[in-house]
Amino acid sequence: MLHNCKSSYGRTKLNAENTLAKQIQEYIANPPLKTYMQKQFDYRYGNLDLTDPLKHKRYRSIKSIYKMLCECMVDDSSLWQNKEAVGLAMMVSNPKKKLGDIELGKINTITINSLIKELLKTRKKISVVSYLSFLSNMFEDLKYINVNFTNFVNPCKNYDKKLLKNSIERTAKSIPNDIIEKIVIELSKCKNKNHKKIFILCLATGMRRSECIFLKRNQIHSNYIELFNTKTEAYRKVILTAEAQEIVKSILEAMLDKSPNARLFASTTINQFEKSFSIIQDRLGIKGKYKFHDTRKTHIKNMFMQLGNNPMLISQVLGFSSPEKLMSNHNERSEEIKTEQDLMQNAGQTPRISLKHYLDITG
Repeated sequence: MLHNCKSSYGRTKLNAENTLAKQIQEYIANPPLKTYMQKQFDYRYGNLDLTDPLKHKRYRSIKSIYKMLCECMVDDSSLWQNKEAVGLAMMVSNPKKKLGDIELGKINTITINSLIKELLKTRKKISVVSYLSFLSNMFEDLKYINVNFTNFVNPCKNYDKKLLKNSIERTAKSIPNDIIEKIVIELSKCKNKNHKKIFILCLATGMRRSECIFLKRNQIHSNYIELFNTKTEAYRKVILTAEAQEIVKSILEAMLDKSPNARLFASTTINQFEKSFSIIQDRLGIKGKYKFHDTRKTHIKNMFMQLGNNPMLISQVLGFSSPEKLMSNHNERSEEIKTEQDLMQNAGQTPRISLKHYLDITG
């Protein structure tokens, strides 16, 4: 038996086995963060219907974010939690360790600040805020997974706010009419004619690209569109202005498949559209200046110019979480409008070029 061995080899092997057994015991007693992240991911997203393209895209996107966070090298501040080693911790730099490999109980404000600094090396502040939100939500969900975490203190709550100061980009960039027309002309040259219609419909409604691409006939009503799979996972009703109603009507009339469940742009995927739009950005020299999401910003700006200062109504129509969220990026002013009925009756009458005419550009 190894425990009776007196040889150097026997003692070395015994020590190695004891060390491994101790590590396994510690791992079981205090699993690393990545274990809890996987449990939370399964709890929150494990039941998503992956046959739905939008939900499948969201599933893969969130899983990718979790993996990226786990791989981030951060300061392992465990020395600070050992009273006998505080003096040593003051004299040496914290060793680096993957965030996912750190024990949950050893993750603290220093760890989170280190994560923020690491992310800022390659990402914008606004993106880091988003990643931190994912991590914070994960910590908040722990109490639903294990009763032992009922009083768990979320380490993301007290990070150094100065690190992400001025993270919100307050100047929304709308697309000028001349650039819109150039984009439409280029999209008209695409083999897939749906690409142009998607661009115009997003300009007219403020819908996000994915919401528009997977739109079905049975979601469309006379003066509004119902969205069930949105960025926030909340149901939203998109009010159609008089101009938007005309655009939707012309798209529906051109459809060959008249069944209620038919997709408006059945031959189009997100990846296909992204590739096509990226090529056009390069061709026009606007990559880095204007992106597709700016169609939504353009629509919001037009609504403020046409409909006035009613952020409560506009935030509801466009699916913002709050008027404050809308106004943090958009602050155009005009006369006030108060109801959805006013919105449908008055919108679309604007000095800018009508979006409807873009459907006729070069076919």
